[in-house]
Amino acid sequence: MNLSFDLETSSEADIEEVGAWNYSRHPSTRVLCGAFRIGGEYVNCYDLTTCDAPCEWKLAVQEGWDIWADNCSFEYSIITNVLPQWPQPKLNSWRDFQWVACCAARPVGLAKRAAALGIVEQKDKKGTALINFFCKPISSGGKKGQFRLPAEHPDRFAELMAYCAQDVRTSVATREAMRALTPDELAFCLTTWRRNAGGTAIDTDLVRSLLAMTDTSRTVIGVKLESETGFAAVDISNHAKVLAHVKNAGAVCESVAKAAIKDTLAQDIPEEARLVLEARQALGKTSLAKLDSLLKSVGDDGRLRFLIRPHGAAAGRDTGLGVQPQNLPRGEKGLDPDVLIPLAKAGDTDGFLKNSYRKAGGKTVFDPLGAVVSCIRGCFAAAPSRVLLQCDWASIEPRIAAWIVGDTDILDFFRNYDANGGPDLYQNFVASLMGVDPLTVKGDLRQLGKVGELQNLYESGEKSIQKAAKDMYGLNLDLDICVQLKDVWRAKHPLHTAMWRALNDGAIAATKQPNRPLRCGKIGFCHDGKDLRMRIPSGRLVTFPEARIEPRETPWGTMQDSLVNMTVLHGNWVEDTNHGGSIYNQVVQGTGACLMRFAARNLEAAGFDVVMRVHDELVVEAESEQRFEEFKRIMLTPPPWALDLPINGGGWTGPRFKKD
Repeated sequence: MNLSFDLETSSEADIEEVGAWNYSRHPSTRVLCGAFRIGGEYVNCYDLTTCDAPCEWKLAVQEGWDIWADNCSFEYSIITNVLPQWPQPKLNSWRDFQWVACCAARPVGLAKRAAALGIVEQKDKKGTALINFFCKPISSGGKKGQFRLPAEHPDRFAELMAYCAQDVRTSVATREAMRALTPDELAFCLTTWRRNAGGTAIDTDLVRSLLAMTDTSRTVIGVKLESETGFAAVDISNHAKVLAHVKNAGAVCESVAKAAIKDTLAQDIPEEARLVLEARQALGKTSLAKLDSLLKSVGDDGRLRFLIRPHGAAAGRDTGLGVQPQNLPRGEKGLDPDVLIPLAKAGDTDGFLKNSYRKAGGKTVFDPLGAVVSCIRGCFAAAPSRVLLQCDWASIEPRIAAWIVGDTDILDFFRNYDANGGPDLYQNFVASLMGVDPLTVKGDLRQLGKVGELQNLYESGEKSIQKAAKDMYGLNLDLDICVQLKDVWRAKHPLHTAMWRALNDGAIAATKQPNRPLRCGKIGFCHDGKDLRMRIPSGRLVTFPEARIEPRETPWGTMQDSLVNMTVLHGNWVEDTNHGGSIYNQVVQGTGACLMRFAARNLEAAGFDVVMRVHDELVVEAESEQRFEEFKRIMLTPPPWALDLPINGGGWTGPRFKKD
């Protein structure tokens, strides 16, 4: 048996700013009403301003039923912090309708999910107006800051209760319209749920110190800018004024957008123009906003909760929530957080500024805001008397890809490299491309090899390679170089190019013949009449929703039958077109996600507190560094379905998170 429920609340706190946990901890937060449904029975909605825990809730907790909510982090926080007098369910009793949506590759948001599924029970469109009416303080007039009381507006409150009940009906209907979670998926979602509820420690003293250094740095940069160039610091965000000043100073510059500034600074330009562009670049660092977000959303116990969405990406990778730990800034080369963080915490402004110089383009750049950004990762720290242990997989995508296609040469290379060291995969690629000694391939040349190996894995064309090189690695490559990278790589990897064709043909054939399973090496396909399901080597299913075959233009400019399906992009339900390389990407990324799931669950079972899962790295909090080798062994142990996949990785121990 199970219970599905939804709560409506009011508060002075802004949940979008502070997150569910701090919203529930705000003294003004209270519960207005709640809707409860046992199994498939009728939904009952209660005015919770006047009554205790409903009988449905008491029964569900007493009997240990599964308790379902849509975005259960909110309901969990409210039950825990606003309604502590209610019976409290065990942590493992909680279930989230959004977990089912993610695993079925459907939208997370209830309204968009219900619309995408085309079910009868849709979300009540009156909700926004009702929430603004009851759940937020009055914004103007004589009662500004006060709340409208249910007893004073019985008709509108009845509408709010009906809206709450409809949310429960819609949530349950979406779950019934999707496939159920597999035991493995449920187990992993619960692992993530326990992690989210426990939270990750944040060094709030460092956050405050960095915010102070940010204010000081902005002032120092502004004074320096005005004294050396005459440009007013208050105008640095004005595109037209910056561009005009830079041009008047003698620079050839058509835009002061972020990417254009980077390109212009790579040229030999007049010093005045350089100083203005560097100031705009520094003062425009959007990653600084993470400091405000951290301070607003960290709990009063110093822990940040609900950071991970399990299976947030279609292939099964995690995605980030809240402050988005998946995209923490790397920091600037040449700026040392180990030096800067103690200075910031000590309030040593002079020392911090003196250590805020870095090299760029052969010049020394004063970059105090870059120094602040370089310290942001360090705000994620171990709790007192504990230590962080980190490990990340080395070159995991090329390893998985070689294992998928059975490229024994590459697999043997990795085994030898893991045992004996030497030039890595990226150095060897550049050496074969340019006819140089692999050991001489360093810096940007090695980055070129990384572009060549990773971007070519998924059938990228030269324009895609060029864009990725610039956006991801800071390399400005001529198109003919990208053509060469593509052609050389494909000539060296015939098994991969054959797999692209096989996956493309297999997906199309399976979609054209519903309910007939097809195999492509380690990969299986079957279309159920609505969705195409792809079984990856772990046995887990990757879903291509509403898959069909239509003639489409490929990225390389030819028309051919293509797999077309719906997908979630930036929260929206949109159409997507696939080819062999993009399907292969789902295979490799999905397999990487399964490795992460296997490691995370094994670490939890061994008693490790996994506090961060970021891309291909795991961070645990432990009582001492002595467990590092045990932690690393578990992290690098392949699962039973991939015992012949060579896995290796590095790691570190320390008091705070960092980029190794």
